[in-house]
Amino acid sequence: MDEYVKRQLSSVPGHIGFYYKNLVTGETDGSRQTELFQAASVIKLPILAAILLEEREHPGVLQERLLVRDGDKVPGCGALQHISGTQAYDIESLCKLMITISDNTATNVLIRRFGIEFLNERFRVLGLQETKIFRFLFDTEAARQGKENLCQPKEIGSLLEEIYHGRCVSANASERMRAMLSQQQINHKIPSLLPPTVRVEHKTGEDAFHAPVYEETPVTVHNVLVGAPDTAAIVNELTLTGRRLAYTLALPKGDSHDWHNVTVEFFGQKFRTYGDVVQGIECLVPLAWNKQVKVERYG
Repeated sequence: MDEYVKRQLSSVPGHIGFYYKNLVTGETDGSRQTELFQAASVIKLPILAAILLEEREHPGVLQERLLVRDGDKVPGCGALQHISGTQAYDIESLCKLMITISDNTATNVLIRRFGIEFLNERFRVLGLQETKIFRFLFDTEAARQGKENLCQPKEIGSLLEEIYHGRCVSANASERMRAMLSQQQINHKIPSLLPPTVRVEHKTGEDAFHAPVYEETPVTVHNVLVGAPDTAAIVNELTLTGRRLAYTLALPKGDSHDWHNVTVEFFGQKFRTYGDVVQGIECLVPLAWNKQVKVERYG
């Protein structure tokens, strides 16, 4: 992986994964691309593909009309939550709302119509072995039980590639999906960093509950030295990385803990590690510590 990308990843708090493929050269790259992450609204893309697969096998599905009642309406993205009373919409319109404005209510109505088990079975037909749906959006009770919709960066990237090449479901279905993705209205992420002339077909996703897929368990590490930087080191770090160095931790020989982008506590305060863990050659370091990592204040 490119060193610049590594530095950028290490500077962002959280559990980060991505998958990249150059569709011209075939070059690929990634980080944790086969790990599972909360899908959030990214799950809407495989739901769309699954529905278009059903339309291919049973033409006319997209014209079926579904009722959206007040009890169906959930917060977050979308317009349907703001329309009072019971309204009927065809499935194709609900799909467009689900993708272009990430409408959560439209998504839940579609999940209810097709069913969670059915959608997961369709995902497998589409080649998505790890991407799974376990609950409706904004289902707080299911979320408390630990049920989360999950996806894998590489699988979603491969799904987008199939759509791009016209191989997802069919050429016509792929073109329909591309049209919806190109009309995406939530463009404050990757598209905002590109020239306005660049066509971007994409789907965003954020975790509405801000709940991690896993929980970190505190671990006590003994014999760690804490070094305070001098003014010159602080200024140098700000200049080179934009980070305000708080302390440098010296790690004991033989330590096998993961120090990459983790929260640490000492002196009654929280800090976050950043950058690479610098390691010396153990047999050439006469002291009891042979690695060091930088930390900044956190929280």
